[in-house]
Amino acid sequence: MTGVNSCEKSPAVTRAVTCYNAYDTVAILEDCGECVNMQGMTMEGGYVYAFKISRDSSTQLLHKVNVATGEVTRLRDLDSGSEFVDYMHHANDACAFRVNGRLHLIVATIDEGERAMVEIEIEGDGYRRIASYTLRDENGTDIIISAVEILKREEDRLTLLLNEKNDCWRAVLDLNNRPQVLPVSRAFTLDVSRVPYHGDLLPLPTEIFYHQGIAIRGDRLYAPRTHRSESVFAVFDISGGEDVLKPLVEETVIVSDVKYTKLEAEGLAFDEEGRLFFNTNRRNNTAETHYDGIHVVNRLRF
Repeated sequence: MTGVNSCEKSPAVTRAVTCYNAYDTVAILEDCGECVNMQGMTMEGGYVYAFKISRDSSTQLLHKVNVATGEVTRLRDLDSGSEFVDYMHHANDACAFRVNGRLHLIVATIDEGERAMVEIEIEGDGYRRIASYTLRDENGTDIIISAVEILKREEDRLTLLLNEKNDCWRAVLDLNNRPQVLPVSRAFTLDVSRVPYHGDLLPLPTEIFYHQGIAIRGDRLYAPRTHRSESVFAVFDISGGEDVLKPLVEETVIVSDVKYTKLEAEGLAFDEEGRLFFNTNRRNNTAETHYDGIHVVNRLRF
């Protein structure tokens, strides 16, 4: 692990207007073959699971990262035997859960139709696809999602929160009867027009990256937005049932690093202690892609 533990140095983490500390890099995920862009991640049992994909989203590669040691393992598809697959498109976000002791990931693909959401089962250092889902709303329209999280679990029923840009839906998945078409219903809209940004407001979506993963801890929803060299984690209270959620100004987190011209937090997840982990596409020019990493916010618990 490497890191800087002073607010006065880069990289920096800002919570609202107060700088608490820096982030540590747990591991660097090197480019491999065509897979050069970091995308979705999730966390379970002391491991981060993170995807890198090709520039055209045709190829995906899944990594398992031990957050205690930084060891990186590239997982392989158990049916094909290859580390590279072609059925998870942009692999933009994921959530983790267990079925009969086995780890499963649900992946939000930003794809249309029957591959809008893909479920895989992890077995050791490999995995296999067990289901693909079409997501269909009350009007019979198929939707595309860029993020997925678990709102709650009741025995073998998962209530999922699905997200695309600022729109959110709910879906209930019966793990004993996985349907090919999964109905979804509107949940709420995220109002990002009031997200604080260095004494001002975060620019509107035309100026930022917003196809990023989400995370839930307690009654808080964390949604990253990237503007230039910084990532802003907007925080929303999801306990009240409102149709439009406004950001919690005092809980906003900003991650920056002066060494990079781009620091895009692609996804985020919490461990059991409340530590915030995130993965990044980091660049200091358009030609260099090997700074992508898994990171943790230091001395800040959620």
